[in-house]
Amino acid sequence: MEKTIWSRNTYTMKKFLTVVALLITQLVHSQCTNVDFSLGNFTGWQAYLGNCCPINVANSGIVGNRHTITSGAGTDPRTCNQVPVVCPWGGPFSARLGNAQRGAQAEALSYTFIPTPASALFIYSYAVVFEDPGHIEEEQPRFESFVIANGDTIECTKFIVSSNGNLPGFQSCPGIDAQGLPIQIRYKNWSQVGVDLSAYIGQTVTVYFRTGDCDLGGHYGYAYIDAVGCQPMDIDVLYCVGDSMATVTAPSGFSSYVWNTGDTTPQITVDPAQYPIVSCTITSVSGCTVVLNTALNPVDPQVGFLVPNGCICNTPQTTFTDTSTSVHSPIVSWQWTFGDGGTASIQNPTHVYTLPGIYLVTLTVTTAFGCHDQVQWNVQIYPCPSTPPIEHN
Repeated sequence: MEKTIWSRNTYTMKKFLTVVALLITQLVHSQCTNVDFSLGNFTGWQAYLGNCCPINVANSGIVGNRHTITSGAGTDPRTCNQVPVVCPWGGPFSARLGNAQRGAQAEALSYTFIPTPASALFIYSYAVVFEDPGHIEEEQPRFESFVIANGDTIECTKFIVSSNGNLPGFQSCPGIDAQGLPIQIRYKNWSQVGVDLSAYIGQTVTVYFRTGDCDLGGHYGYAYIDAVGCQPMDIDVLYCVGDSMATVTAPSGFSSYVWNTGDTTPQITVDPAQYPIVSCTITSVSGCTVVLNTALNPVDPQVGFLVPNGCICNTPQTTFTDTSTSVHSPIVSWQWTFGDGGTASIQNPTHVYTLPGIYLVTLTVTTAFGCHDQVQWNVQIYPCPSTPPIEHN
């Protein structure tokens, strides 16, 4: 008979919620397939094109050089080679929306999914490249992002940047315009934006990215995008049993952070004894705020393993199967002691017992963050069955 061994005797509500969260996370990952262009194509995305300005993309379909998958270690030459064509903190692929051709062109990409409690935060990264003809703002090259739910645009998700040398984070690179005259190219290197969709859990939402050339048709604008993915809209806590300090991280992609500790950075370190509960007010790039709270509870892994009771004769190798789990940080090491002096450091080892008996087996696991936990269990190894004597008359 196989037995499941846990370091704690009963399942608590916390463990139940952890299992539910894991199942939801697995569902969301399948739902958000290729949101980061990891397949090297536009699977799951819808593409559009039209004209600007304002941006009007009535035609659908992927058009080469207007919807482009980017890869490799190259940089954009129109940014004085400062902007990588692939997001530095993403996967091997990103997408370029638009191009360096002029003509009042506009392009768009959209992605549709249903937020859950584990996917209420949509994070994307972008970089933009604009010629700056000095037109009024409504006529300048631009990049736009927003989310539609129930047929309406969610106001707090609107994000628009246009060519302007005074915008924070923008840099300049000299270029040549369509008439062969010098012009400044305004670019912004990769930045991250978080979109709070917690008010739309269970509803279908569509995220849109759009680019447009200048209104008069003589100057280009394009963007690089890469969606980080669908994540929980909550505070992440990394805190092991016995630690005196906890590392607490708010969702990335927001413009400002204000903690009840007085800190103003996305990640802080606090004393759980002083701050058993922390809260953070985060503000989006569009100016909307949300307050997040969390209790500082340790996040040690839950340790367990399966093992059959063996017999020296017919099962000389005893197989141990690790069933440990860790939600916040992956398990990176396993240390086994088999009770007879033998050890192993792989996840699912086998071991040969040479004598029958009861052996105390210990498994210790450690996560990437450094949290560890241990479980012990007695394993019964039986002797060979005895052969009854043959009677002679």
